[in-house]
Amino acid sequence: MMSSRKFWLPVMVVLTLVLSAQFPLKMQAYQDSVATTVLAKVDWLQFGFAPDKTANNTAETTINTGNVSHLSSLFSVPLPAGDNSDGAPVLLTNVSTPMGVKDLIFTLGEHGHVTAFDANTGAIVWAKVFAGGGSNNVAPILDLNLMFVYVDAPDGMVHKLNVGDGSEVTSGGWPKSLGTGKAGAEPTIATGKNGHTYLYVAHHGHGHVVTFDLTDGSQHVFNLACSQFPDVLDPAGCTERGANPWSRNNPYDASLDRFFIGTGTNDGTHWVAGSIWRQSWVALPADGSTHMMNGGGFPADSYTPTDWATSVGQDRDICPGGLAILPVGLSSKFPHLAVNPGKDAKIRLINLADMSGHGGSGHLGGEIQLLSFSTGSLMRAASAVWTNPADGRVWVFITGNSGLHGFTVDVDAAGNPSLHNHRNLNNGWTTSAVVANGVLFAAVGGGEHSSTTATHRLQAVNPTTGVVLWTGTLGAFHWASPIVVNGAVYMSDGNSGGFGGNAGILRAWRLPTTESFFTVSATPSSQTVNQGSSATYNVNVGSVNGFTGNVNLTVSGLPSAATGSFSTNQITGGSGSSTLTVSTSSTTPGGTYTLTITGTSGSTTHATTVTLAVNTISPQCVTATNGHGWVNTFFPAQTGTFTVSFDATPSSATIGGHVGISHGAQTAYTGFANIVRFNTTGTIVSRPHGDRHTDASLFHLCNSARRIRSDHRQQLRLPPGAEHSDQPR
Repeated sequence: MMSSRKFWLPVMVVLTLVLSAQFPLKMQAYQDSVATTVLAKVDWLQFGFAPDKTANNTAETTINTGNVSHLSSLFSVPLPAGDNSDGAPVLLTNVSTPMGVKDLIFTLGEHGHVTAFDANTGAIVWAKVFAGGGSNNVAPILDLNLMFVYVDAPDGMVHKLNVGDGSEVTSGGWPKSLGTGKAGAEPTIATGKNGHTYLYVAHHGHGHVVTFDLTDGSQHVFNLACSQFPDVLDPAGCTERGANPWSRNNPYDASLDRFFIGTGTNDGTHWVAGSIWRQSWVALPADGSTHMMNGGGFPADSYTPTDWATSVGQDRDICPGGLAILPVGLSSKFPHLAVNPGKDAKIRLINLADMSGHGGSGHLGGEIQLLSFSTGSLMRAASAVWTNPADGRVWVFITGNSGLHGFTVDVDAAGNPSLHNHRNLNNGWTTSAVVANGVLFAAVGGGEHSSTTATHRLQAVNPTTGVVLWTGTLGAFHWASPIVVNGAVYMSDGNSGGFGGNAGILRAWRLPTTESFFTVSATPSSQTVNQGSSATYNVNVGSVNGFTGNVNLTVSGLPSAATGSFSTNQITGGSGSSTLTVSTSSTTPGGTYTLTITGTSGSTTHATTVTLAVNTISPQCVTATNGHGWVNTFFPAQTGTFTVSFDATPSSATIGGHVGISHGAQTAYTGFANIVRFNTTGTIVSRPHGDRHTDASLFHLCNSARRIRSDHRQQLRLPPGAEHSDQPR
């Protein structure tokens, strides 16, 4: 603020702004007690758990029929941007991230948001978005080398991301094009008998499946609506559409070294062997190549029902229910079997070694058993396969519009297999089932009408008796389904598939634990400062279940020319708090920075992140004119240490004027902190702590700028050549 005669005052103000937080981030690190047995962790890499898509986690040892009723909520966290998942999550353990080593849950929203969550806390570790205007109904999938996660995104590309931080691989031809059409079939990853790892991704449009050889970088395309044009995405000569791959699970059978893909009834009425494989299951060699013969393109084998024309006309696809591969050798007569439930209310038992019974592709019929099952109605979710260890009996759990249905596969003395229905939970639209350690899990209340369905729940069921052992609450959902791994159950809800409804939530349940652990929270989650100022974050460590260890705190990710310090670097006794102060300088680059606050106790390291936004300062120029009152330049209210810096240029050698700071617009000579005065005798006067100090030898000259910098102690400093410092008295 200035009054009296005219002089020009360019002002640069560097300030500290302290914000409060509403949403702290909380992390957990676990400390095993001496008596605790450390169990090997298991990864859930793809939809259906394994390449054969049997959805049976036999490695689960924590949850069982005796304790599943004690499952309780671990966390419920919103999906980013309200982008709901229409598949299932996947999980990878012991991932090195910028926030420490973590178990990660990956989700993919139908509009392209891929997110890695901490599997123990629900905190977001990293997130990406690959939007393209459309929507996909699939899950992400993890590489068998445990280094990458692949995302079939709505932008028509499959992206390869590093699991630890989400950074995208852009070498080696990545990302890869998938052509036109949405993704409605879940991807598959498997290692063939030749040792190559293959990623199978299917899209609609002309209907095609792309096989990426992750070992040598090659790829093959099988066009389900125009197979006479192999290895070409969206071939120009293809006039047929449809034959879209809708199956929730498309398995790889290691015993046959074949990949199976199912097609639907969309956008057309034709089936032509060697060209259009509508309403069919086709078996491809592991590398996804097409066999050309007499101008046609053929798979290794195929199955098409004899009534394909009728079911196509009724929009009753056979493939949405997937292909449930049974244990090899269950039948000595037909060692390679699979169960195919369909939207046509029929269940087929198929010989995967000779799907039509005619020794090759392009034939009709040939199923071993064709079972009409009106109770199942529209069966269009993936099944789970389980062998009862008590008696060796093989069960298949089929889901769809009407509920959950349990079948056994029985074999007579002649080796002939057949399906027999034993259990039916007719409680509404049920999505894809999974089994873990002899417990059957399935979600009820999904589908196209989920938003008007009264209840939505995830159920744990005794697979042999059909008794519901546990129920978890869900919101509306479309095709989403659960996974069960490492003693926890995960599922995301939120209506999707183009149907309106609630915003999605990733939910997790776990058995109560007696393990001691600590939590680390940081507030606020973000701070904004100007160059040269500082910000503080409150870091709290909490003890759970009697944790008493020491936690050492560190911070990383600071911008250049900035420092970070804790009021105490070590939290002792299991709980406590510390203040992190981040100080910037005038040379700290502007921008937004992610700071990682890490807590370490012994060999356990976990972290949380906060953000720091640094604003660059643009000097302002103001002019005070004699007789025209005070000129006020506003800036946000400050706390703590701050610095003001300005150049003052008097218009005459005998000008009088004042510069100061107040809590509001200044109109008088009282109620403000006067930093400096230019008096009418031509000298500069400082006012430290209210005491005026004049240096008679320091004159202000007409049109000559003086650089003045003052901290909140009102210490006056002048630039080189006219350096002067008045300490407080």
